[in-house]
Amino acid sequence: MNTLHFKVSGMHCGSCFKVIALKIKKIAGVTDFALQENGEAVLTSERVIVLDEVQASLQGTDYAVSAA
Repeated sequence: MNTLHFKVSGMHCGSCFKVIALKIKKIAGVTDFALQENGEAVLTSERVIVLDEVQASLQGTDYAVSAA
């Protein structure tokens, strides 16, 4: 298992959390994803996933990811 810690910015409400989780969980190999109110996120996966891939999954939104 691989774990990626990062931060998500641009969230405003509970719906933001749901949209982000739905999009990130669609990345191939993701087995678990947790997002806190302060934007700290933890992604667990079967393969190595890099931040660029996470950001690409959020394309078309105002959310941005950065290293934790």
